[in-house]
Amino acid sequence: MRLIALIVALIWLGLADPASAQENRVVLRFTAATGNDDLRGGGDNLYAVVTIGGRETRHLLNQRSMRWADHTSHVTNVLLPSNFRLADLSGIRLETSFRGGIDGDNWNMDSMLVQIAPRSGEGTPLTLVRHGFFRFTGDRRSLTLRLNPELPRERVK
Repeated sequence: MRLIALIVALIWLGLADPASAQENRVVLRFTAATGNDDLRGGGDNLYAVVTIGGRETRHLLNQRSMRWADHTSHVTNVLLPSNFRLADLSGIRLETSFRGGIDGDNWNMDSMLVQIAPRSGEGTPLTLVRHGFFRFTGDRRSLTLRLNPELPRERVK
């Protein structure tokens, strides 16, 4: 267990190549709390747009386009590339696919926690973002999350 924690810490700091330890890959763990307006699902969904090394990837967070009811919490893991280094992470943006309004969806996100965690579930996650309330509407369909400024951003030599 200590070996896994050490490997994950080295990966986070950019000192180890996780390609040599496939079983020890890490995930971005998104923990969303819904407020008093649900996320409908179906065609009205939440995505995370993650920028690593200048390349954006888009990930559906409400898996299988499921509804997130009022006052519920949901965890989604996004597997990071095997060569992931924390220093390469430059942005995380949440986007919705809905139009808002009377026949569209709106969603109250009470909070969002984004962490890097070992895929195995062992070890302590590293918190990247803590964000409070935000109301997504047809006019406010995206939210850029601010990364924790205290993260070790530079590769240690």
